[in-house]
Amino acid sequence: MSLDETQGGAPAPVDTTPAPVADAPAPAAPESESPAADIDDSLAKIWAKNNPARADDGKFASRETPVKQAEAPAVEGETRPDAPKVEAQPAPAPVVDAPRAWTAEQKALWAKIPPEAQPIIAQRETELHEIKTAAGRMAAEVKPIRDAFQQHADYLSQIGQRPEQWLNNALALSRQLDAGNAPQVIKHLADRYGVDLGQIYDPLAPPPDQRVLELERKLEALEYQRQSELQSRAASTEAAQLSEFDRIANEFKAQNPDATEIEDDIVAEIHAIRLQQPNLEPAALLKQAYERAAWASEKTRAKRLEAQVAERVKAQEEARVSAAKEAAAKARSAASVNVAGSAAPSDDGGDLDSMLRSVYRKARSR
Repeated sequence: MSLDETQGGAPAPVDTTPAPVADAPAPAAPESESPAADIDDSLAKIWAKNNPARADDGKFASRETPVKQAEAPAVEGETRPDAPKVEAQPAPAPVVDAPRAWTAEQKALWAKIPPEAQPIIAQRETELHEIKTAAGRMAAEVKPIRDAFQQHADYLSQIGQRPEQWLNNALALSRQLDAGNAPQVIKHLADRYGVDLGQIYDPLAPPPDQRVLELERKLEALEYQRQSELQSRAASTEAAQLSEFDRIANEFKAQNPDATEIEDDIVAEIHAIRLQQPNLEPAALLKQAYERAAWASEKTRAKRLEAQVAERVKAQEEARVSAAKEAAAKARSAASVNVAGSAAPSDDGGDLDSMLRSVYRKARSR
């Protein structure tokens, strides 16, 4: 039963005539990227209406409270666009000091060398320094032997033997004598050099005491060991001095750039000064040699004379400016004395009357 039947009236006739339609333009449909996107948007709104979001405490969240969207789980190997970028930090490079043998100018460039290359360069410099020190020590140890062979170079040339060949034969012969084969060695030498042992043998001479001979050999061995230690110590000292002298020379070159222009002259002066003053310290020796070489060279001497003239002119100019400032100060002092010593107006009645008249005239003129 319908609502009209309960009210007891017949149904009203329905006008089926269509209403006039105005010529108004139809509302434009909202633009969308694609029909599928519109359908997805509508379905999302329906789902959100029927399934309201919940807050963190489990209750339904209000429309004003923003709801944190659940983040999709990250897929292994996939980078999220909103994830912060973590830049790989380079490993800190070790801090290595500049080689000690470098000059001040070279040490100033040490910071510009890449940190990863500094340990390599420092290690190489240390190895070169050790090699140079060892070479200097070896040269000092070999020097006495080289000097001895040079002294007897004419004899070695006469017998047709090289120094190392003669030294090897002499050491082999000495080894045979010390090993108890002296009779065979002496007989071999007598046969080679045509010596009649009967002519030099004295039957009345007492036989040599073997204990004395043994003590003499021990003394010779100890003396040789002592001389070897002294030579080795002298070689080490000389090598250390050469290394220290190289360091001093590098620093001296950095402080005196023109020293490289007269380096050969400085070396010659060093040899000459050492003959006169063998115990002179390396720094003083280098400075003295540099001064002598600088004044002996025409080029550096001209530079020094020009520098002296410029220094003298500068000193004269500074003295002139100082004198002018002193004169100006005296003039200002004299002027202040004159101003302070000027006569002050007296307090007699005439001056007071004139001052009052002046004040009166100024008041009347306003």
